[in-house]
Amino acid sequence: MSDAAHLKRDLDAIKDDLSSLKSDVAGALKDLVDAGKSEAGEARDRLERAIRDRLDRLGERAEDLGRRGRRAMDGLERQIEEKPLQSLAIAFGVGLLVGAILRK
Repeated sequence: MSDAAHLKRDLDAIKDDLSSLKSDVAGALKDLVDAGKSEAGEARDRLERAIRDRLDRLGERAEDLGRRGRRAMDGLERQIEEKPLQSLAIAFGVGLLVGAILRK
């Protein structure tokens, strides 16, 4: 598999992780609201454990996201080092495209 394919796969994985992270944060916030409304001690303890579990998973996903981001950046740096002129041409083209879009 080429470096570009690896990079695309890693970027897609990062997007998926961000989506999961967003869902987990929303779930954790819902649990917090539910815990605030609950007055029963046992229910509150159960919700606190659920919140801690979600926050732990959130932390794990954030760490995984960081690792994937570093890997993607390493792949991008390696690709730029291996093909500097091609990378420069691509960056120039993207800059022109963004400039044209922003002018409209």
